[in-house]
Order: sequence, then structure tokens, then C-alpha cells
Amino acid sequence: MKFAFAEVSHINEAGTETVATLPLSLTGSFTEKSGGTLFGFPDIDRPQAMCAILDKARVRLNEAREALARVGYGCTRFDEEFELLRHVRSTDIDLVLVMEPEQGASLEAFVAELRSDPAINHIPLVIVGPDDECRMVNVLAAGADAYITWPTSPELLVARIRALFRRICSSHLRSAIRSHGAYTFYTGTDRVCLDGERIWLTRMEYRAALLLFKRMSHIVTFADLWLAMWEGISGLEPQRRTVCVHMSRVRAKLRLSGEYGYQLISVRGSGYKLVPSANELHWEMMSHAVNY
Repeated sequence: MKFAFAEVSHINEAGTETVATLPLSLTGSFTEKSGGTLFGFPDIDRPQAMCAILDKARVRLNEAREALARVGYGCTRFDEEFELLRHVRSTDIDLVLVMEPEQGASLEAFVAELRSDPAINHIPLVIVGPDDECRMVNVLAAGADAYITWPTSPELLVARIRALFRRICSSHLRSAIRSHGAYTFYTGTDRVCLDGERIWLTRMEYRAALLLFKRMSHIVTFADLWLAMWEGISGLEPQRRTVCVHMSRVRAKLRLSGEYGYQLISVRGSGYKLVPSANELHWEMMSHAVNY
């Protein structure tokens, strides 16, 4: 019988690192509160978050793993995509970090597969890759939550991941329902419904859409949309092409062409504006007439 193995590591508060190479079927035990013992390794503290890391470049992978472990994140590292996916589907994971191995590699299909699985599509997904705008657009459009350019220092990588975690936790605490006609946004959960039907958006698409509805009838600049999509952790200048790709997907998924009361308009050179359509304006006028 052939087994796939993964290395699980953690550095405790005293600075001691423990590494165990385990069959994938067993690594799930590490995420359970089992009294601080892992297959003969005593005194392993429960990590504050569990990260699954995919990278075929061993040196770079070790740097990322060690940097995350120093701040209390437990890390499980993988060499193959299928191994990581199988692990994520069977274990409690708080973050997936994919370190893109080479210039010619393609991750769009992998990202799309992770995002298409309802059981795991809520897990934050961070891609680390080269400074290539085209690749960034494709990966983000496929559903990644963030794209960090490489090379970057391990400390900066950790800082951005921690910032992403803070924003996710903060948004969950502020969870509420916002209604705009046929649209219902469940803030903090990245869920939106149209006429009661769940519309599946990536995290970036959701944040951009919510910002547009919050600033109804006002121009939302490319820079503001970029900042909302990246949740403030991007070290890059706003990329208009990336924003336009996401806006095209938001318009199509939420049917913002006027049929459901709102229309998404492109403002040349500035950004986008969400405006009530003629049908929505008529409905509002009738509503006021009835009320008064």
C-alpha cells in the first residue's frame, strides 16, 4: 500500500520546534485538542491557527513554515496539489498558502477546484507568485483571496497573513444583514442572496459588491475597489485591469444590468458607479405614495 506523507511542525513559546512526518491519514489528529501530545512528541501547544502550505521549492517552503511557526501558527507542508486538497477536505484548516513553484506553472485550475467545493470554499486562500499582472489577474479571478508577489521577506509574508486573519475575525464579529431590494448581504460571512437564491462570489467579488451597494449612486474609484478587494494588505499599486476583471464577474453574477433594480455603470478613467434602475426608481416612488 502506498502512503502520502506530510510534515507537521510547530514552534512553542520557548522557541523549541517539533517536526513530525506523518501519513496524511494521521495528520488530522494534530488539529484536535488531544492533551498536548502528538505521536510521542510531548508538550506541543495548540497552534492559534493551522496553515496548509504547498510548495515544491523546499528552501522557500521551509522559510515560510518557520516564519509562521514562530508566531504560533501550526503548519502542514505538501509537495503535491492532490495531497493538500485531500488533507484540507479531511482536517480543520484555517488557511491555505500556495507558494507558486515556477514561472510556467498554472494554478487557476487548482484554485477553481478548491473554490468549487462547498465543504472547503470558505477557507482563506493566499497565493505567492512572481510579479506578473496577467498571472495575478487569472489567479484572483479564479477565486484566490490574496496574491503576494515573490520574492518577499518571510516577515512581510507573515505580517500580511496575520492582517488577513484579523480582518476575517473582525468581519465575523460585525456580522449583520444588509438588504437592498432583491439583494441581501450577510456581512461577515461573504454570502449574498438574490431573490432568496444564494449567489456564489469569491471573497474579493463579495467585498467589491458590498462596497458598491454601500456607496450607492456615488463613484467608487479603482483605488477604493482595489483596497476593499485586498482588505488593505496589498503591497502593490492598484491594478485597473484586475479590478475590471472582478467587476465584470460581479456584474454578471449579480445581474446588475437593471433587471433586478440596480445597474453597474463603468465611469471612464475613474471607476464604477452602482445606480438604481428605472424599475427600482418607479418602485420607490410607488412606495412613498402608499406611505403618504
